[in-house]
Amino acid sequence: MIVESERDVLGPGDKIRIDTHLLLNPAFRLDSWYWFRKGERAGIPKAELQNRERSRTWRSHLMGRPFEDRIEARLGEYSLQVLEGGNVDRFVCVRKDDTMFKVLDYHMALCFELPISRVTTPYFDVAHWHAKKLFRACMELTSRDPFKGDDDVGIWSLTV
Repeated sequence: MIVESERDVLGPGDKIRIDTHLLLNPAFRLDSWYWFRKGERAGIPKAELQNRERSRTWRSHLMGRPFEDRIEARLGEYSLQVLEGGNVDRFVCVRKDDTMFKVLDYHMALCFELPISRVTTPYFDVAHWHAKKLFRACMELTSRDPFKGDDDVGIWSLTV
């Protein structure tokens, strides 16, 4: 919750909810949205709020990619290091569509899909999620016979 002074008394009625779809919009401007909502609650007419918004001389930066940036930062900070240089430039997160992120791990040459619905839950731990996905990928690689010819992914399929 944003507090503008010590005199603000915050209670359950003062809470302002920001929908996830707004935070996923890279062009979203949080400050403009917040002050517009605050003005509405204060009873200022919408036309007046729009005039004040147009007359502002300072603008904040666009929202950018807060989810993607946070996922990359958390993975870089908390994931086990594979190479000597640490986790620098190891992870990239991109939004695949409205329901999914793609998390690329360049040091392990893997790509995982992460549902947006998982990220928006308060207790989701992306580093733990990545460790489980990495473990499962390793188990899958080591549990197969690479020369078995009955699947399309074995080494045998490359020789045929």
